[in-house]
Amino acid sequence: MIDTYPRRPSHFAHRFIRLMARTCAGNRIGPDACWLLTIIVMTEDAKRYSGPVSFYSTNLADQCGFSRSSMERARDRAASAGWLHYTPGTKGRAAMYWVTIPPEEEGKPDGPSDDDSVQMLRQVDAQSEQQPNSIRAQSDVESGQHVTHSLTSSSSSPFPKEDATRSGSLDPVDRTKSAKQKTKKPKADESEAFLTFWAAYPKREAKQDAIRAFHKLNPSPELLAVLLAAIDRQRRSSKWMSDNGKYITHAATWLNGRRWEDDVGPIQPPPTATNPNNATPAALRANGLL
Repeated sequence: MIDTYPRRPSHFAHRFIRLMARTCAGNRIGPDACWLLTIIVMTEDAKRYSGPVSFYSTNLADQCGFSRSSMERARDRAASAGWLHYTPGTKGRAAMYWVTIPPEEEGKPDGPSDDDSVQMLRQVDAQSEQQPNSIRAQSDVESGQHVTHSLTSSSSSPFPKEDATRSGSLDPVDRTKSAKQKTKKPKADESEAFLTFWAAYPKREAKQDAIRAFHKLNPSPELLAVLLAAIDRQRRSSKWMSDNGKYITHAATWLNGRRWEDDVGPIQPPPTATNPNNATPAALRANGLL
């Protein structure tokens, strides 16, 4: 195990993660250890591979979404298998980390391993045999490794055209759509339940967002009744009735935040057009009477 931070090639983090997948590291060290390694190597990448990354155990566990004990077990498995260098910290000093590649995994290919890619590699090999003016692509389809030394400009390839990406991956780029042909969000349907809610809610703005939030919540008839009762109660709160309803949230925000559960404080009696003592303009407007 090396004790000094190694020199990293460009795009190392992406290749490291692909190598973990290709070698099925998750079967040996567990998916939690692979996720831990992913966080560490991407942090190395964010630091531009300038040196080890440091974490206090609690902070690293929080980033992983594990308990501290679970993180420590995953860390020990990764280190024992040769995927991680770990220097324990001391009081007031964080532990130091960087990922490593086990000796038995060194030199293994990190190219695509999905079935579509393997099929395309077979097509390239079959085509190269029919191109006398090209140097045949040397490949090992079973291992997924494919290294092309040279191809003539006249040869066509089953691979889609690719752009160079930061990850160096072989993901194809779809050039058939221009920037002006971006997919628009479909207009959400207005159900009868939503129309009942919308008629009751005093701030009728951003309707499409409200429809999507309502359908995401998908309230039962019982919950809809709770929503309507909460609206009736909150529209008579001092917050909703002040400044001509300035502080009433949009319906989507109200739904997504489960604001019907809010404690809104004192509630005024329902205003009526025949009760001038309680029928202020703001109250009447908030209750749809003005």
